[in-house]
Amino acid sequence: ALGYNFPYNLNNPNQTHKLSGKLVEISGLSTSQNENFLLANNDEQGKVFFVNKSNGEIEGELKFHKSGDYEGVEAANGNIYVIRNTGTIYEIQNPGEEDPTVESYKNHLTGANDVEGLGFDPKNNRLLVACKGIAGEGKEFKKQRGIYAFDLNTKELSKKPAFLISRSAIKKYIQTNSDKLEKFLETFVPEQAASAFAPSGIAVHPKTEHIYILSSV
Repeated sequence: ALGYNFPYNLNNPNQTHKLSGKLVEISGLSTSQNENFLLANNDEQGKVFFVNKSNGEIEGELKFHKSGDYEGVEAANGNIYVIRNTGTIYEIQNPGEEDPTVESYKNHLTGANDVEGLGFDPKNNRLLVACKGIAGEGKEFKKQRGIYAFDLNTKELSKKPAFLISRSAIKKYIQTNSDKLEKFLETFVPEQAASAFAPSGIAVHPKTEHIYILSSV
């Protein structure tokens, strides 16, 4: 957006931690509802890890399902949500209890959509689901990436994406702002960056409501 300045210095982190080997491939990262812990999951085990924010140590583990390809994790409304690459969402109710209840919600997404990101949008009481693969079936979704919405009231996923991001829009942005993106363009030419755009993480800023999307192939 015009006038938008990214408020974080990614080259100068506030903290750096050596994490446990159990988190060798973190595929989802969030904060707990009370913000006391970082929540993390790796993409092979049906577990949520509670990580100490100050030292990176694992303070607890919560097994919610069998092994699988799990991608995003998010806390919302007292529950913890984990999403699978096929789009199935697991709702861990009362996660502080010894034997919490787990509900699963299947939807129209498949492995072709390759779901990777999950983020909580508190203003609209929904989870945003970012797809690394196809945005949807049909020509209207060609060369685009889709972000779907999971309504936390109805527990239903939107039939169509809440947001579509086109590769042409990314290419145009890069070309228009090439003077600001010198370091980025040392790695990518605009055409390559646009075609490589594949959302792998999503989060909503709790104060500004900006949506942050991480892209990686």
